[in-house]
Amino acid sequence: MNLTMKTLVICPFLLVVIILGTPMMFLTDEWITGNQVHQLDQQHQILIAEGKYGFFENGTPYPYFSERGNILPYTTYLPLMAYPSLQIVKNGDGMVPFFMSGICSILFILLGLLLQRVSSEKGKREMGRIVVFLSIPFFFFNLIFYHPGVIHPEASPIEILGVGIFHLLILLGLIWIISLICDLLFQDELYSLFSTVVCICCSSYLFWSMTLKDHIDSVFFVSLIMYTLLMFRKTNDYWFFPVSFMLCGLLTWIRPEYGFFIFIVVLGIFVITLVSDTRRERSMGTFGFALLSPFFSILGAIPLIIGNALTTGHPWTLAWQLVPDSSSGSAIPAETTPLIISETIMNRITPHTDSLFRDVFGFLIAPESLKMPLLSLTPVFLLGLFILPFVYFYLKKRLEREEWIIIIILLSTSFATILAYATSITGLGTSIGVYPDV
Repeated sequence: MNLTMKTLVICPFLLVVIILGTPMMFLTDEWITGNQVHQLDQQHQILIAEGKYGFFENGTPYPYFSERGNILPYTTYLPLMAYPSLQIVKNGDGMVPFFMSGICSILFILLGLLLQRVSSEKGKREMGRIVVFLSIPFFFFNLIFYHPGVIHPEASPIEILGVGIFHLLILLGLIWIISLICDLLFQDELYSLFSTVVCICCSSYLFWSMTLKDHIDSVFFVSLIMYTLLMFRKTNDYWFFPVSFMLCGLLTWIRPEYGFFIFIVVLGIFVITLVSDTRRERSMGTFGFALLSPFFSILGAIPLIIGNALTTGHPWTLAWQLVPDSSSGSAIPAETTPLIISETIMNRITPHTDSLFRDVFGFLIAPESLKMPLLSLTPVFLLGLFILPFVYFYLKKRLEREEWIIIIILLSTSFATILAYATSITGLGTSIGVYPDV
């Protein structure tokens, strides 16, 4: 898929998010990120909530925070990455809506020009001209109803808009990476275009890009990891493995428990590749460098390590490991011995369930929290399970060995994602807070 087609796909999605999307706090969990972003902007600590979100007017915390000792258990990823966009909102003197209107008009003009270029190959240019023509009154229509916002950093929820702008950039990168992945999977340009649109439309990416949750960030880094793995299969270049492991380290900065499972999958693919790859002779230098690839995950995890050291006082102690002190409303550092740390990690990544069938049935079909079940959100998943045997026998003789390897890589990444959240399998169907992770 060429640059024109990629841009033609991205523009409508960005327009939909900017025009129809509303930056918001959808869950109480987002109070954590909002407080972290606000307190970092005030150059304060980001471990204990200071009261902008999740507190009554008299300074008393909601039960959500009081039960947690006012601890902000998330990593430093979103507060740091959203800091530049927050400064744009804070120092923009309420002009952000004006700039967004201008960006929408530019996207409309760009979309019209791209449509005109594509349609001109078929002898039809009317559609592109109509879009360009309508973009001009659209811009002036926005100017008529434009009112500059009043920004009060202490009172206005500017953190929501700041994170929303950052997530808009992440969404842009995600769509681009998905289109690149589809280019690697499909030789036909129309297949690649269609599959990119399907991946975005049959997901909740557009919705979560306007919230303070980190779902869109996680899937962006996972997509980058998948792209580097597929690029290795296409080019047989071992230099892509260090990049994959570094991205695994960065993913742990967002969600340590998720990044760990993705790292295990990438490590497994790496080891199997080293053992089985006999297609060409490699120099000792290249092979020796390839053996060092897993250590690049430590390089990618440096932001997480530094963030832990600055917030909790220990590089290997995460904020959610801290024990709340109910008497003082502060946090007591957890034990930091290697044994305690390893036990805590193993406890976090090990599934806990009293009734596996009930828990699986709960989040797949009938959650006790009365939320929409997973099979209603993604019915194609259940359909895919039913037709999988038929597809297998149909494609068994049609697919080449390399295509089967790519399918296994993609399925392994999906399985790692399911396994990562299976550690919270009991809460998936009962907890209102954890359910959106489904």
